[in-house]
Amino acid sequence: MELKKTNCTECGSPIAISDDVEYINCAACGSFFAVERGEGYIGLKAVEKLTKAIQDTGIGTQEVIRENTLVTRTELQRLQATQEISMAEMKLGNLQAEIRGLERSEKSPKIQKQISNLRGIEFYTLEELYRKRLNVAALGPQDINSRLQTAEDYFNWLNTQRNLLSHTDFSAAQKKQFNYDLDIRIGRVRKELFDLRTIMIKNGLQTFNVSTLPLDDLNEAQSYLRLLNEDEAKVRQMASSPETQGVLKELSDRKITVTDAWMQLENKRVSGMLSSPGLAVNQNELASLKNRLALVNGDLNTVKQMPQNSVTKEYVNRLAQEQAALTKQISRLEKDIQKAVEQARKNAIKMSPSIQQQPSTGSAVKTGLFAGLLLALTGLFAGIAALGKEIVGSISSPKQSAGVPTILPAGTGLVQPVVTSQPNLAVSSTTQSIFSIAAAPAMKAPGIGFGALAKGCSLGLLLLIGFSIIGAIIMATAFPSYTNTSNSIGIGVLFLVTTIGFVLGSYIFLRNVAPLARIKVIGPSREIVINKHSKKPGLTNPLAVKGLIGLITCLLVYMLFLSIMAMLPQDSIMWAFCIGILLGPIIAALISYRTYLAELERS
Repeated sequence: MELKKTNCTECGSPIAISDDVEYINCAACGSFFAVERGEGYIGLKAVEKLTKAIQDTGIGTQEVIRENTLVTRTELQRLQATQEISMAEMKLGNLQAEIRGLERSEKSPKIQKQISNLRGIEFYTLEELYRKRLNVAALGPQDINSRLQTAEDYFNWLNTQRNLLSHTDFSAAQKKQFNYDLDIRIGRVRKELFDLRTIMIKNGLQTFNVSTLPLDDLNEAQSYLRLLNEDEAKVRQMASSPETQGVLKELSDRKITVTDAWMQLENKRVSGMLSSPGLAVNQNELASLKNRLALVNGDLNTVKQMPQNSVTKEYVNRLAQEQAALTKQISRLEKDIQKAVEQARKNAIKMSPSIQQQPSTGSAVKTGLFAGLLLALTGLFAGIAALGKEIVGSISSPKQSAGVPTILPAGTGLVQPVVTSQPNLAVSSTTQSIFSIAAAPAMKAPGIGFGALAKGCSLGLLLLIGFSIIGAIIMATAFPSYTNTSNSIGIGVLFLVTTIGFVLGSYIFLRNVAPLARIKVIGPSREIVINKHSKKPGLTNPLAVKGLIGLITCLLVYMLFLSIMAMLPQDSIMWAFCIGILLGPIIAALISYRTYLAELERS
């Protein structure tokens, strides 16, 4: 027996094959081969691969046969349905031709009956015809456009059937049943049309290509919201219909869901970058409030630098409100602390009277100037009195002998007082003003000498400076704690009493210097009379009287406001000072304008 050698096709091991062997196993790898013999060669082919190839070929052949069979069956069914449709259309055409022929003939009851019967047959024929058309459509392509066209045709046919039903000779019960059946089918087709049109609208939108809503990723949610806005704009540009309204409703629902998820994610992101939300604060502790305010200010700057959206804007508003509330609370606590410290200082001063606060040099000088101004007024009036004395002395006649009275012309009603000596003249009352002598009609008004005027003004100026210095020293020594607010009421009362004394002194001064002065008040017949029963004219120059009363009024207003300023808090003194400075000249001008001179009463 001849042996032929070859190699295993799987592992390459040598194999010896005899002439009578058809199948062989490889001793090395155990593969099973079928021996192929040819002219001068031997080949090995794996049985498993061959079997697999045969099986694959068989399966492919079966699939091709099955597919061809299915196509062939579908084509046969379509062909058969098409033939049935042709026969039904031919039958329908004959019926409609017969109906048209009868309608052109004489309208007898018999003809009408035949037409009604034929209409009933036409109704059934149309029903059968359209069912066959639906079967053919079911065998064709099932894309969305084909289905929509079929549904629209079916909907139109159902409406045609309803109109045709009213022309048949069916009984009322049959017509009712047919109408009920048509209503059900029309409702189904209408719903199918709504769904198909909605699907067609959704196919043109990118939003509905996403199967799962992005609710866990911030960037994906933001991108999806942009797509929703774009698709919503597209749908709104379409003609309004139930389908577009339904799509808009679904878009709105998705937008609400994704927006809520995005706001939660954005809120979580923003809050994670802030440091103030987790910090507890004590509303009654200043340090805690200031620490909280610093954190809020930092968080507010951080949020303002972020891209602005609804969440960041809400955080900005919330942090700004908290910032304002913290600032207000801190200001209130600081004021309370300041008041408590001030009250404690007052209590300490009251409990320890020996401990006095030493005034500063500026406060002592300021206090001395206030008091000096008040005491300087006394010096001013002393100067005026001295001026009056010098003028009276200057107009005395040197030819008069001592002890001889001066006789004025009769009819004047004035009698010169008896003067026995020059010293008596000096000690006589200065209230008999030298200006009353000028009122005598038979005498020429005496002039005022330059020397007497200079001497009186110099004396008044010296008294003004002297009393100012003395007043400053007295107030700085007698009231060393003037700047202490606990003594402000006492100083104010002192100024007020001084003001009252100034009013009384001014009134007595005017009764002797300008007794004819009158000041009009509110009302036509109300006035202030300086000296109603005076027999001395005093100062008779209206401008001089108005100026003198205006000056006294202005000084009175200033003194009154000084007493008020002394009793006011430190932060209100400047306002009172400004008001007093403005009101002094205004009230003085008003009083001067309302002042006039009355006529002297004749005795």
